[in-house]
Amino acid sequence: MLLKSLLKTFKAVALIILMVLCIAFQNTVSVAIYNSLARCVTHIIPSLFAMTVLSYIIQKCGIIDKAFSKSKFDLNAINCLIFGNIGGYPIGAKSVSETVNSGRLSKQKAEELMCFSFSCGPAFAIGVSYSVYGNSLYGLAAFSSIFVSNLVLFMIYSFKNKKIQNQKCSYREFSTKLIVEAVSNAATAMVNISAMIAAFSALTALLECILPHIFVSVVPSVFEISNISELKYLPLPVLTALLAFGGLCVHMQLIAIVNGSFKMKKFFATRFLQVPLAAIVSIAIDCIFNLDNYVTVSSHTVYISQSNSIIPFICMISMISIIFLTKIKQRKV
Repeated sequence: MLLKSLLKTFKAVALIILMVLCIAFQNTVSVAIYNSLARCVTHIIPSLFAMTVLSYIIQKCGIIDKAFSKSKFDLNAINCLIFGNIGGYPIGAKSVSETVNSGRLSKQKAEELMCFSFSCGPAFAIGVSYSVYGNSLYGLAAFSSIFVSNLVLFMIYSFKNKKIQNQKCSYREFSTKLIVEAVSNAATAMVNISAMIAAFSALTALLECILPHIFVSVVPSVFEISNISELKYLPLPVLTALLAFGGLCVHMQLIAIVNGSFKMKKFFATRFLQVPLAAIVSIAIDCIFNLDNYVTVSSHTVYISQSNSIIPFICMISMISIIFLTKIKQRKV
């Protein structure tokens, strides 16, 4: 009882301290939040929105299930493995969460599937590789290493659940209604991700003001993975480990997307296995293909987008409008 009281007191004091710090460093916090929202509108949402919509439609139509219908593997696991590794960091969590909410997957199984449905995706890995090294080789090697590590976890899951039969599900036909639903669903996810990034950027800005000497070398990338593009030449295992980990901000995004659909403890615990395993695989790839002979350090930085166009902002407002219109229609039905 005393411990719970002390814990509540500590949380209250911590929140008060954070409030005081936000006031003391108001200008720095405001700039950090503004920059984070600008990145969301011009970088993150454009790169994730289309894949989120498509993955939802493909999953609802059962395209992957039909393609692997004769497979001995769990179809839910195959879906989450494919979407989680190809789509990028939040897509896997979205796929697992949607599968749970649709009743096709139990919460216990979802905790296991999430462990191998987390990856940077090939597009982000290649973009980072061009930024740091000047070509795509290291990015492809890092992504391949992460995928192999996730594949190992997938095989472990499949071995443990090899006797479980896939449930028969009714799939939906491709239609305008499904597209609208997919867009609305993806818009909700984008809003949640943007809000979490803004909140995390404020916390990071406060920590940087208090402890400026900590935010050196690869530490900023551990907090926010997009900072990895600002680093100079990195050994392949370090690059792979950072991309496999994904950064604390991405982890907070996953929590926002999952939104209590299932527990994330097992996912966080397996990071201690998956991240080193991916780094080891990358070392093996480097030894086999001698990537150092083909990679040259690039002195320039490649940006995904340098546009200050208002179009992304209009798209974001449109997505939010779709959410509210859909909610209003659901209430009237």
